[in-house]
Amino acid sequence: MKLLLVVFLMSLLSGQLGAIALAQGVTLYLHDVVVVLIVVYGFYSGAIRRATTGFHPVKPIAAFVIVGTLSLLANASTVPIDALWK
Repeated sequence: MKLLLVVFLMSLLSGQLGAIALAQGVTLYLHDVVVVLIVVYGFYSGAIRRATTGFHPVKPIAAFVIVGTLSLLANASTVPIDALWK
């Protein structure tokens, strides 16, 4: 986990150089990928579940994903689908 945190901090230094343009207006940054790896590793290793506070982040994370999905669906009509792949 410490190694992933160091990799995350190093990925912040890459800034715009670590960007991958997926579609028009959609960019994936290196630190986004590293954050996903940290979260997946945290769930896999149980590090998040062994928190001393006894707080289980499943409900807040699920709420975040649901709100993000609803936002994406609500704003999907503002951009034509064929414009995403140009």
